[in-house]
Amino acid sequence: MAVRDVALQTNENIFRFESGQWRSIPDDKFWLADDVWVGKLEVAVAKQVIDACEPPGKYRVAPVRQYGQLCTFVLELGNATPYGWDEEHRLSHCIALSRIVRPTTVSHAYAARITAESDGARIDPGPVQGHFSQAFISDASLRDWLDQADLELLRILLKQFRWSEIPSRVQRAMRLHENAAHREYLEIMWPMIVTAIEALVHTDRRHSTSQFVMRTAALATEIGMAGVSEDALNKIYDLRSSYVHGQGSIKNLKGDELELFDCASAILRGAIRKAIEDTSFRDVFADDDKIRSRWPIA
Repeated sequence: MAVRDVALQTNENIFRFESGQWRSIPDDKFWLADDVWVGKLEVAVAKQVIDACEPPGKYRVAPVRQYGQLCTFVLELGNATPYGWDEEHRLSHCIALSRIVRPTTVSHAYAARITAESDGARIDPGPVQGHFSQAFISDASLRDWLDQADLELLRILLKQFRWSEIPSRVQRAMRLHENAAHREYLEIMWPMIVTAIEALVHTDRRHSTSQFVMRTAALATEIGMAGVSEDALNKIYDLRSSYVHGQGSIKNLKGDELELFDCASAILRGAIRKAIEDTSFRDVFADDDKIRSRWPIA
């Protein structure tokens, strides 16, 4: 039986943009690897996936759905049982890497295994509930989809990505970054982003602020973000404690704090990306002494 695991992203967040901007969403299959592509499922199948992943409810008059498929991550499995979803984490890693390229709201809310049968498709929902059923971005005015350039970069990252070869520090940073994307509230999301950066640069119990500020500034320069000030990084580090007391949703971020959050997120994404692409850079995170030597603190 031909089997596909899918994670569908809906288009409910794109209607704030002019329709001309949507043209940057690829219509055809974009192959990221021999077995993974991003594109659009057949309209009828996409509707069936959404139907299968949502509670059906019971109505006198069925409500009209106000959204549909934007794009879908697809893992072609060939012959497999109808049971399970992404057991080898192929799609999950791909989605996590896509968020390194560009943060979007793609999640597991519409994840399913599609099994071709003689009388149609069997659809078994994947992990459609829990924290990973939603994802959030900091600025609603930003594009919430991957364009051709993003997908080309994602294909390169996926080809270079080997989880077992990545130092544990970078693995922790990736896990925290992906987990943070699924948390709406700043008291959780902001400390996660800061902790993910600390996973890369923190080596000693003392002088934690100096380690974060000075090493992150140096790290930002290495990944092409020259000019990130130590004052800004001090604010980012201090705000992780302020937000623990509760400051509401990521959707409420604006002004200087939105800029600081996006700066921290960009540094984290850039460092993870460079660690995947550059073996010599990646090797630094395998040894505390290498970190101390490369990014010394006063």
